[in-house]
Amino acid sequence: MIKQIAFFVGLALVLSAGAMVFDKRSGSYASKADRQASPASANTRHDRIVAISANGSGQFSVSTLVNGLHVEMLADTGATLVVLTEDDARRAGVEMASLTYDTPVKTANGTSMTARVLLGEVAVGGIVQRKVEALVAPNEALGISLLGMSFIGKLARFELRGDQLVLTD
Repeated sequence: MIKQIAFFVGLALVLSAGAMVFDKRSGSYASKADRQASPASANTRHDRIVAISANGSGQFSVSTLVNGLHVEMLADTGATLVVLTEDDARRAGVEMASLTYDTPVKTANGTSMTARVLLGEVAVGGIVQRKVEALVAPNEALGISLLGMSFIGKLARFELRGDQLVLTD
């Protein structure tokens, strides 16, 4: 009987130790649950994982930095490129006078002409990408900027976990 108890206690210790993961960046051990991104809107952990919770409409609103300035976007895996409204592009330092609106795109509001740009930097949480292809759309064509596949597609992984979009770089 004592051998069985000792066996199960030992097994429990091994299993609980196995559930711990060494984090090289922090130099400490953390449980798997501690390492996963929390349900908050855009939280990041040491391994550059960002979890974005769905809003009440089931969309993923993303707090993004474009060229260091805050831009609220919707994650859209159906958008080939990141798309900024004119207002957001202007705030992010895009030179509006040099834009050529010669790229047609279909949006929920119909077909619209957009301008191609190359963004210096786009960041979501701890995930930073440089030289991101994007479009600038007239404000009336797009209600909110979109975080499209020119950003999302460069990630190591993205997945839907319940009501969260999890980005991993």
